[in-house]
Amino acid sequence: MIAKNNLFLKEDIIYMKRALKLAKKGLYTTSPNPCVGCVIVKDNVILGEGYHKKAGLPHAEVNALLNCKENGNEDKIKGSTVYVTLEPCSHYGRTPPCALALVKHEVSRVVIAVLDPNPKVFGGGVKILEDANIEVCVGVLSDEAYALNKEFFKSIKTNRPYVIAKSAMSLDGKIANKDGLSKWITNEKSRNYAQKTRAFVDCILTSSKTVIDDNPRLNIRANTLNAKLQSVVRGEYFTAPLKIILDTNHSVCLDDKEIIKDGILYRIASTQSQYFKEQSKDSEFYASLTSFTLEQKECFLKKIKDNVYDVFLYTDKKEHLDLDLVLSYLNTLNVRRLLLECGSTLLSSFINENLVDEHLVFMSSKFLGKDGINAFFANNVKDVNKCNEYSIKSVKIFDNDIVIDYMR
Repeated sequence: MIAKNNLFLKEDIIYMKRALKLAKKGLYTTSPNPCVGCVIVKDNVILGEGYHKKAGLPHAEVNALLNCKENGNEDKIKGSTVYVTLEPCSHYGRTPPCALALVKHEVSRVVIAVLDPNPKVFGGGVKILEDANIEVCVGVLSDEAYALNKEFFKSIKTNRPYVIAKSAMSLDGKIANKDGLSKWITNEKSRNYAQKTRAFVDCILTSSKTVIDDNPRLNIRANTLNAKLQSVVRGEYFTAPLKIILDTNHSVCLDDKEIIKDGILYRIASTQSQYFKEQSKDSEFYASLTSFTLEQKECFLKKIKDNVYDVFLYTDKKEHLDLDLVLSYLNTLNVRRLLLECGSTLLSSFINENLVDEHLVFMSSKFLGKDGINAFFANNVKDVNKCNEYSIKSVKIFDNDIVIDYMR
């Protein structure tokens, strides 16, 4: 449902901008929950404000109410106007419904930027408020609020994470020279900026080939971040992204690899692989598996050791994993934001299956030559006017490097 009263006041824009600014404080810590900010106002005076800091902790509305109390304004909440960037929740989860908290404090008006796409909430928070005769206004700065949580919206609506591809390439579109050497194509400033994206996402996905060729650690080098983000990454609310290896045939020995040294790692292989078929004949191996159903297909999980897991997904393709099924599985791990850091083969597969939502292209001014390794291979198109096209979200320049953020 949508609220009946959509009349905006001049001050609604001002206070919603403040709420959005607060919401951004949780950009690196709230996932899988969305970023939400809240401001409580009466007679053009801010009584209290707050934002959601981490899943499982109080929501923005509750923090704003608590802030009113801290400011000595608890007795003024009755009759106030509440500005919140996402519809107040209406269900009992790890925290009670925020809509009921607002009703309890007898606020008179609630201004909401955008409704919550979660089926458990959608319209429910508005209904609770309206049933309590609280005036509700929906849609103030809705585009800005949607953009702030676009990954959350996509994940909830499709049961698939928002996919960000990252490519570091030469001016002639190569990720390595003909001998496979790639260190370094882009400069240090570009590489440091890439760490910010790692801090933003819930998981980093790579291929078995990249693990073998480059032996990446896929961790966040906090010392390369600015001071403000360093404090977030090293703070109590931050969770390091999961590491995912797509290893269809379960062929990589991880014992001496950098990727296994810290964090949580999932290696995803195929139930059709020779490894799985052979190992499944062993009763001890089979007993160590946990079976689960994904998209009506039987799949398996095996704990290798603390923080390291093998996942075996069903696929009817002998040579390749079903990438859509991989994304479906990552969704069960509450992955909203996925970063691809892989070679041209896997990246090409994601691109050609139309699974990339955003592409972060780091381009240097170097030329690596016609025999270098291409960044990716897109399928041929018959009509250039009907091909997939991205819009430019932002452009940044680091000396002779340029970073272009493309969005679908």
